[in-house]
Amino acid sequence: MPRLHVLSDTEADRFAQPPMFNAVQRKKYFYVSAGIHELLQPLRKPWTKVGFLLQWGYFHYAGRFFSVDRFQEQDIQFIIRQMNVSITPETFRANYPSAVVYQHRSVILDKWGYHSFESRKGEFDYELGRLVAKRLRPKQIFYQMTNYLKAHRIVLPTAHFLVNAITYAFRHFEDRLRDSLRENLQDEDSALLKELLEDMASESSRIYQISRLKRINQKIQPSRVRASLEDFSYIKELFFRLLPIVERIQFPEGVMSQDVIHYHAQWTIRATTFQLQQISDPYMQYLHLLSFIHFQFYTYQDSLIEVLKSSVQSSLNQAEREQKERYFASRRAKNRAIRSVTRSRRRYKEQWEEAKEIIQSEELADDEKIILLQELVEAETEQDDDLRTDQDAEALEKEISPVTQQREYYDIVEGNFRKLNNRVGRLLQMIVFDQPSSVPMIFEAWQYFVDKQGKIGARAPTGFLTEEELRYVYTEEGGLRPALYKMLLFSHIADAIKAGRLNASYSYRHRAVDDYFLLASNWHDNHDQLLDQSGLSPATESKAWLERIYQQLHEQFQRTNLHIKQELNTHLRFTQGKPPTHQTIILHTPPVEKIDTDSLSTLFADQKYTSVLDVLYEVHQTIGYLDCFQHYNLKYKKQRPVPELFIAAIIGYGCNVGIRKVARISKGIPANQLENVANWYFTVENIQAANQRLVEMIDQVPLSDIYRKKENEMHTASDGQKFGMHGHSLNANYSFKYFGSGRGVSVYSFADERSATFHSTV
Repeated sequence: MPRLHVLSDTEADRFAQPPMFNAVQRKKYFYVSAGIHELLQPLRKPWTKVGFLLQWGYFHYAGRFFSVDRFQEQDIQFIIRQMNVSITPETFRANYPSAVVYQHRSVILDKWGYHSFESRKGEFDYELGRLVAKRLRPKQIFYQMTNYLKAHRIVLPTAHFLVNAITYAFRHFEDRLRDSLRENLQDEDSALLKELLEDMASESSRIYQISRLKRINQKIQPSRVRASLEDFSYIKELFFRLLPIVERIQFPEGVMSQDVIHYHAQWTIRATTFQLQQISDPYMQYLHLLSFIHFQFYTYQDSLIEVLKSSVQSSLNQAEREQKERYFASRRAKNRAIRSVTRSRRRYKEQWEEAKEIIQSEELADDEKIILLQELVEAETEQDDDLRTDQDAEALEKEISPVTQQREYYDIVEGNFRKLNNRVGRLLQMIVFDQPSSVPMIFEAWQYFVDKQGKIGARAPTGFLTEEELRYVYTEEGGLRPALYKMLLFSHIADAIKAGRLNASYSYRHRAVDDYFLLASNWHDNHDQLLDQSGLSPATESKAWLERIYQQLHEQFQRTNLHIKQELNTHLRFTQGKPPTHQTIILHTPPVEKIDTDSLSTLFADQKYTSVLDVLYEVHQTIGYLDCFQHYNLKYKKQRPVPELFIAAIIGYGCNVGIRKVARISKGIPANQLENVANWYFTVENIQAANQRLVEMIDQVPLSDIYRKKENEMHTASDGQKFGMHGHSLNANYSFKYFGSGRGVSVYSFADERSATFHSTV
């Protein structure tokens, strides 16, 4: 493998070049303190004193040493004048021998508490191997390793040495992968993987097996779900046949790492079948295909689980809507029944008042009262609508009964069974759930459903059902209602997945929480290294560290409570007129201070509008943010596309125009080249790196600080923007308030008070 292209010539020269100090920096880094004066005392020759001070200042600034022939001329002259020695820069360079140079470096290392690179090379090799195994870009590894060495007070080697070390680490890592595959891959396994690259085309078109498996369908129509299940079934069979191979490859903790799988799988998804077929090394080709199968099985499971959750929720929502529609549809008959019952009650009340008046009358004899009461009763008996009124009253009483409403709801849910079962019945039999991390009752019910292939019998487990559901899942004769049982099972499984009570075995998004943690054995064996890699070395002594944090928190509570007690916090008060134990806090948001500012229009050009294209290109000319868009291939060496293609892709994505449409409406932008740039260069990592470079530029521009309220504080804010989805996406959801009858997503952006957007997530 040839030497990797890690740094450009400019970057390599900049790394080897000593820092360019200004006048203030020279006074700071070449200052002869009392301690340095003692170190200079034993040195007799003027050029050795100048050389020692130069190396001291450069090391103080950069944490590494530089070649004598690269020492800055201005720095040499400054030290000669400062030390008042009668030599020239040429004399210094000619008389500062390499033996003395290395002797001075040893003294400087000892005084600064640094370690020589040779004494810590084992740590360097371990960290380099770890970063290579994570499949980071060579340039990213280069700068992470320099930061690692500085943080651990280890002398930095030359750029040439680092590039060679990174190249060797890449070669060694790939050799280990190749050897592991050669040892574990059997002929029948190789044949299975080669089938992915076979042409399964008809006479009219050429379609490869792997092309069909790359894109996961985002639609939830039954026909689309069935098509996805066919692809998933094929991937699932391959996955479990090849899984023992992945588990036997020792990278780095007993299995092939997810970083390796993710990188090679994404490369395979981006590449054409022809590019895959052109890989000369058969074992590297197998590695790409093996990673693709592993990655796609995880991704398919996640997508199908989203289909399950979305379909179940849609079915339950439909049942609630149908129950409401039935309720409103029967309101005419209900109103008639209410009027009938109301009239009957009013009539009975009038008759009761008349009977009461007869009974209480002092003018009538008892036999006369009996006759009048009998006539009153006979007159009521002759009413024609008494029977209908009784029926209406019974119907109303039955309708408002909670039992009736619940029974009606479950009847509607049962009626929606066929529609939901067409989407998730077979799907649920193909997903693989994890028994140890799942709640036994719901896992047992799912396992029964799978074992019986969806055919529910009288002995179906019901432990996951609620008391109310158990009341309606059986008929009056005691038989099980299979359709309703399955609907309730689908609903409980969806809820259990959301709550983490039912977890997938092979998933990126729906695994058990503990699966995302470090293995206990890895933690115990590499405790110190893991803390060091995470920047948590100060927390090694956890008890003392926590006590210090608790003390800081306690002091802050005291300070805050004192401010409240002394009424120094003008934005907080308590409710009045209540006992102290029942008082609540009322916070007042301070008003925004409006600052009068002069118009900025005079500072800009006369034209009213500025092209987005001009803005993007001019910013790139200033900070080179397009350089952050690197080819996905870690060892890519071909000629880089022109900046216009990157800017066109940014506009296509950023303005939601689309790549193909931008190519159609632009001059000199070939569609195939633009799609190639978008496919291979536009990754999440590259976009984040470009955004980070923009934020770093804003940090350096003094004008941005005028927006800061306080010099030593930075306020940030976050908010979401709603974007409707015109296509199909399992990540989108309904919100009538924002999207009407359509679906959409929320994009949360995080910005500081200078309007620098430093993070966003969908």
